Amino acid sequence: MHFLVLGSKEYPVGQGQNADPLPSGGMERYTQELADGLKKAGHDVTVVTRRFGRKKYEDLRGIRVERVGWISGFFLRNPSFNLNAYRRARSLDYDVCIAQGALATLAALALKAEKKKPVIARPAGVAFLQPQYPAWLKALLYRLERFAYRHADAVVFPNPQEQEAFKKKLGFRPSRAVLIPTGVNAKRFRPRKKAKKRQPTVVFVGRLQKVKGTQYLIDAMAGLDARLDIVGSGPEEKHLKKRVAEKGLEKKIRFMGNQTNVEPLLSKADAFVLPSLSEGLPIALLEAWAAKVPAVVTDIGLPAENGKDALVVKPGDSNALRQAIGRILSNEKLARRLSENAYRRVMREYNWDHAVKKYVEVAKRLCAAS
Repeated sequence: MHFLVLGSKEYPVGQGQNADPLPSGGMERYTQELADGLKKAGHDVTVVTRRFGRKKYEDLRGIRVERVGWISGFFLRNPSFNLNAYRRARSLDYDVCIAQGALATLAALALKAEKKKPVIARPAGVAFLQPQYPAWLKALLYRLERFAYRHADAVVFPNPQEQEAFKKKLGFRPSRAVLIPTGVNAKRFRPRKKAKKRQPTVVFVGRLQKVKGTQYLIDAMAGLDARLDIVGSGPEEKHLKKRVAEKGLEKKIRFMGNQTNVEPLLSKADAFVLPSLSEGLPIALLEAWAAKVPAVVTDIGLPAENGKDALVVKPGDSNALRQAIGRILSNEKLARRLSENAYRRVMREYNWDHAVKKYVEVAKRLCAAS
């Protein structure tokens, strides 16, 4: 079977680091792991991504990579990329399309009208609620997302909680929804090293955008005897650094930039914090769980059980974040229980072999019905 993958803004991860001020994130890492898994399972894979001065076409580890042009700028980068991806994909041969995000799903639906190939959509969160967008764009995205996910042949959710959160945000549950847990390569991560006598370290990994809630995490660090490592970059970086300076937290908060290898940072972390206001199931959280780092997350529909595999707090509440982080740093028994339970859950539920198998099952069913 031949899979076409749309929506990933760079492949492999790290290609656009110096060419785009808005870095790629979990979707791109997801694509890379999924493509590798599909190839390993004996399937053909074509990924259409953006071009960063490299060849228009490459064969990377047996995966066909088609690169297209795009227009830089906050409002144009995604529409231009997805439009050009659609144009390129019209000439490609494939059996089923995996589209990530609303714009990629719309492109896949346009291809379906011509090529009659089924579409598996993966929302990876809800775009219209992201606070960095103006009101007119939110209204447009709301309509586009509702249309795209109503018409896709299958819509992938990583867990029932995310599916329910999607319904609350967009007002409907896709009739063709399927559950495929996100995979994580747990073998890459070694359990965190027991901290010696040093200042505890808290880690955040993600894009620096308003929707990630990093500003609330910065505020939460005031009053905590701990250091915060912020891993990632994005449009909010300048404002966040200014916030750190205004609060006099320069000595305890470090901006680490994008890191293609987060394993060393997680191996030394005492707590991982995901303060997002809206989110799918981020790979960064699964990686922290795989590294046995106790986590604090916000109550936004993640598959985390408060007090069992994470501490769950209200989004946008710095005081709640501060208290939860403080509990983990001061209670070794609690930290151990959270990390051990989370690690077992990752090993049991979130592996790429299982995810790939489910994608193939859905694809075969759709192809047989078309």
